[in-house]
Amino acid sequence: MGALGEFVDWHVRNFDSSSALNYGTYNGLGELLAAWLGIIVMFWMLGLAALVWKAAPDRMENRFISVLLGFEGLRCAWMGPSVFPLYGYWEPITVELYELFRATIFQYATLVSALMFLCFPIFFRVPKLGFMHKEKFQRHAWYMPALIAALYYVPQYLRGASAHRFSSVYIYRCTGKGAEPQVIPYDTLAASAVNGPTYLLEGSGGICNGEFHWLYRFGGTAEMNLTILTLMFSLFALYILRRSRIESEKQGELDASESLTTRSLYIGFVGKVLGFGVFGLFLFVLMPMLNPLETGRHIFDDFSLMLLDESRGLRGTLFIYAGIITYFLLSLPLAFEGMMFVHAMTKGTVLGIDRQLRRTFGLAVLTGLGTMLFIIGCEVVEALLPLPGIAGGVFLSGGVMLVRRPILAIADGFSGKLLPSEYTPEEESYLEAYSEVMDDGVVSSKERILLATLAKTLGITDARVAEIEAAFTNSSIADDESE
Repeated sequence: MGALGEFVDWHVRNFDSSSALNYGTYNGLGELLAAWLGIIVMFWMLGLAALVWKAAPDRMENRFISVLLGFEGLRCAWMGPSVFPLYGYWEPITVELYELFRATIFQYATLVSALMFLCFPIFFRVPKLGFMHKEKFQRHAWYMPALIAALYYVPQYLRGASAHRFSSVYIYRCTGKGAEPQVIPYDTLAASAVNGPTYLLEGSGGICNGEFHWLYRFGGTAEMNLTILTLMFSLFALYILRRSRIESEKQGELDASESLTTRSLYIGFVGKVLGFGVFGLFLFVLMPMLNPLETGRHIFDDFSLMLLDESRGLRGTLFIYAGIITYFLLSLPLAFEGMMFVHAMTKGTVLGIDRQLRRTFGLAVLTGLGTMLFIIGCEVVEALLPLPGIAGGVFLSGGVMLVRRPILAIADGFSGKLLPSEYTPEEESYLEAYSEVMDDGVVSSKERILLATLAKTLGITDARVAEIEAAFTNSSIADDESE
């Protein structure tokens, strides 16, 4: 079986709960879907970062938010290596990708994000930190966090600091029931790692009770510490945004457009913090409550033991699915943050960005609901009916497509509150007429008279007309440059 065949086989077997990779659950499928989601969100956020930069490349705020979105996007790829099999042709590649994405890229990007959150007072003025709100600081704040993080991280990486590098990397493998477990080293192993995690097979006398290919390693402990640090600094940035908006409103310095900008940034941060709060709730509260084991080990060691337990009950199954949900919560909060940040920074320069983002939000809700119902349907059908689980998944997820219109309508109504339009219906009518006139790039004197009459009929002031036309021109220039 070639490289492509192994890759396809890996994916196909993860869709079958009876395959050796799923242990009677859909853990493999959940991990696989979450990994692809992380990769998609990463590229989406990198694209959004480029869009924000291109919308106003000379504005330091746009540069700052663009760089922040880029590094936040890189954090989403933590699950990415799980799309590749840990055997055959892909094995050494996947091992390298694990350290690249789960140690090097994730830790560096998380550190940069944390430092950028500390820079928010430079762009959003608050009374007690007013000394930071200066243009000379803004000219450098968009790249200095990445530079400072590199000055710290690169030496740590090169000297092999255990908090930032993996060590004693190995694959613990069982090729099937009744086989002898194998330890495949990819590093010089510590004494405690030579025989692998033998506790996994104590219940079966040290003999394999199923197939698995799991990577184990020591080190890389900074990832959790940096994640917690970033969450704390996110709360600081959230406070700065809220306080800055309140102070500006008191002093009458915030116009409607700026108010919408800070509102979108604030909601983006709130959504991300709440998302990671739910992640912490699952990881530190719900999973320990559902854990039927009392081994005293790490929660994910118990997770692995429960996967291999063929006699697990309902509580054990719920414990596993609570763990599966945490996979998705690694990237979804960051995707929401990216959507809101782009709306904040491009609504005045990228024509129709609010409509595009609302459409994206609706499709994401529809896709997410279909994925969730697919996994639930597979599990329910296998538990209650003598049918393959995938039949139930296809039935439920297919049912979502039949009622997609009301689902999209509900999602559009909700996203309309999150992402209010920059233009009123009357202004959109004028914008549509202006865009038709600008097909040839020139507004004749006759066309200008007709546009002025339309604006007067719609009740749009001359100043607002100038803003609308300027936004259209900026959007057209950006489109031409991208082409």
